[in-house]
Amino acid sequence: MTGDMSPKLRLAGSDDVEDVRRLVVAAYTPWIEVIGIEPFPMFDDYAALVAAGEVWVAEDDDIVCVLVLQLAPDHLLINNIAVAPAAQGTGVGAQLLAFAEAQARELGRAEVQLYTNELMASNIAYYERHGYVETGRDGEPPRRRIFFTKRLAQQDVAGRGPTGPLLMQFGPEHAEAVRAWAGASPFSRAWLGETPETGLGSIDVAPDIQRFVLLVEGELRGYGELWVDEEEDEVELAHLLVDPDHRRRGFGTGLVTALVPRARELAGDVLLRVDADNAAAIALYERLGFSRLGPEELEVFNAGQPQAYVWMRLPRD
Repeated sequence: MTGDMSPKLRLAGSDDVEDVRRLVVAAYTPWIEVIGIEPFPMFDDYAALVAAGEVWVAEDDDIVCVLVLQLAPDHLLINNIAVAPAAQGTGVGAQLLAFAEAQARELGRAEVQLYTNELMASNIAYYERHGYVETGRDGEPPRRRIFFTKRLAQQDVAGRGPTGPLLMQFGPEHAEAVRAWAGASPFSRAWLGETPETGLGSIDVAPDIQRFVLLVEGELRGYGELWVDEEEDEVELAHLLVDPDHRRRGFGTGLVTALVPRARELAGDVLLRVDADNAAAIALYERLGFSRLGPEELEVFNAGQPQAYVWMRLPRD
């Protein structure tokens, strides 16, 4: 491994999960002697993280580094940086930080956050050298964590200002693209109906349905509906779609976080349903604060449905 190594990162796939786990264990095992316990990243569910599109890897014959990035409404979180022991000290870590900051800019986030154990002194000094500022601490030793943040220059951040993410009412001009998106996924094809006049994107819908599209840099990137039940004081986020050519770039998060405030204005309970096999969507919604309904409520909500959905609810403010 040379000092000028420049890792080419790619999103991890399901075939990478075991290699990712092994690398994380190898990278964090030396810290056990320092902090007295196994660090948090050794317990993460990497199958779920990979399914959610949050794990990046780089290879040099074998995987040499792992980067876990999680998009939040106002920042990008570096959940984990792990470098294979043989690649440590080659500058890979700095390149991973630079990649994360570039991703944040591209996704319209002006801040990058990360955390580390307060006993990992070399990590703390490393992040400070790269411009990260401590913002707080939580937990009890030896699991006490230090949180850091780095603000990015606003002029370098995409998606800001008049060409940034914009939620607007769905119009007939959006129907063809939205129907094409639905047809590209097995989880949404059933929404199309028998004809364009009766299925997703049709001109006429029930008065208790509101339809929206998400524009980013002036381009159509997402679609979603709000189904309002005034009697039950509920609103469901429904038919959530992202342009399949632009998935795993944070637009799903952007769509949900844009719809939730509008849903809050309409009803007390905000719900959504998802196919039980759609692990990536379930992981995304859980990260955004939605919780699965219990067995008794599931039985009620799935009564009369064509399949047994996973129903999820956002806690009330």
